[in-house]
Amino acid sequence: TGTALVDYGPCPADFAGYAVPRLAAFEQGQVEQGGFPNLVREAPSTSAREVFRMNPGAVFSLVEGPQCGNRIVWWLVEFNGQRGWTAESQAGSYYLRPVEGTQRGTSAAPGQVLGALAEGTNARISPANLPALTSLARIGLPSAANFSPHVAWAADGQRLFISQANGVQVHNLPALERDVRLTNALISAVVDPASGLSRVTSLVAHPEGSLIIGTGQGQLLVINPASASVSSIAESGHQAAITGLAISPAGNLLLSSDGTRVRLWDFATLNTNLGRMGALFDLNLEPGSVQTVQFTSGNLPALALRNEVRLYDVRGSLLRSHPRANAESLAALEPATEAWFPTVSGLLLVEDEAIYGYDVTAGLTFSPLVPRGAEPVRVLAQLLPGAAAEPPLLAVYRAVAGAPTGSLSWHAPALSAPAPSVPTLPVVQLAFSPEGRYLAAVTANEVVIYGIGAAGR
Repeated sequence: TGTALVDYGPCPADFAGYAVPRLAAFEQGQVEQGGFPNLVREAPSTSAREVFRMNPGAVFSLVEGPQCGNRIVWWLVEFNGQRGWTAESQAGSYYLRPVEGTQRGTSAAPGQVLGALAEGTNARISPANLPALTSLARIGLPSAANFSPHVAWAADGQRLFISQANGVQVHNLPALERDVRLTNALISAVVDPASGLSRVTSLVAHPEGSLIIGTGQGQLLVINPASASVSSIAESGHQAAITGLAISPAGNLLLSSDGTRVRLWDFATLNTNLGRMGALFDLNLEPGSVQTVQFTSGNLPALALRNEVRLYDVRGSLLRSHPRANAESLAALEPATEAWFPTVSGLLLVEDEAIYGYDVTAGLTFSPLVPRGAEPVRVLAQLLPGAAAEPPLLAVYRAVAGAPTGSLSWHAPALSAPAPSVPTLPVVQLAFSPEGRYLAAVTANEVVIYGIGAAGR
């Protein structure tokens, strides 16, 4: 006797027995040219009632999916105001394809939220379930010249802060509804009344719940989300835009940089009532030379300059200097755990379009952990292990010459991670949520939130 086929349900994590989808929710698809019309049904089943058909070449929006059954991959689509389920593929044959020649995706209008996150049901992103990664929601952003949006996840994973041209918007998970009280408090604090534009140039979330903001006027602001209160540090020491902020892994130290001046703060001395925080060191470097500030896995301050990476102790004494091979490459730094290479205190360094491990204690640079690619690295984000047995995961976005989009690749120690089917948007920032269930990809006009769909739960 044969094996009974399931009518429909969540797709298997590795899509065994199915053609791996080429589409993703909230994107656009097209019926293959030269074939037959695609039937659209009330449910993802060949026995469900037909509601309409889409002719070859028809372009539609993907609302939800995929679902799998009887070797068919199904999507809920919207076409000419009608919705229904249609087949992308069956037994290895594709009937639908991504829209070519355009940026894939149904973009959200400014302020609009498309989709929502399912509370407590999305699995942690890992190398094993990357094939099931899909876009879950989009948040539209207003566009403005000379302003690059950024995001920060609250430490408890229950809020997403989005710095955009008209202020800092706060969205509560899982429904992503706007936190009106907190958003209004932030708008009052960071928007220039004369221009109506945000003064935010950097932001970072503290492990204990607060949000730290750097402004174009050199201000340091500390926000308490619970009370919606905003405190300004009276003497930040910065006379120019604060473009770099970093919190130490232990949460006790804060680095701030305006490109020339770098200050290390003792966060434990923060007094929001007085607007004061103790500074441990104050460095004045060559004007505009500081590109990135970060901490090693051992809580040591690290600075990426144009031509070198410097490591300091908490008193501001220079411990090591590491020359950079290519001053034009991305000056990105990430803490490196022992899973990448044996070290007490380590960094991941972008060097000439490859990513190396640097052992701060020994002063050694290891062979590339991520080999050099044909295209330059523009953005990277690291998901640190949530448990001892979990590997860290690195998401790397590379630009493509002559194209508005790029490529997204995944890397983990001693593991070859399969590439998920995600759109290659023109990304300006990638940020994993603290618990590792979501990845926010920030573009000029929207934030796309990815997670593991039903197949990977």
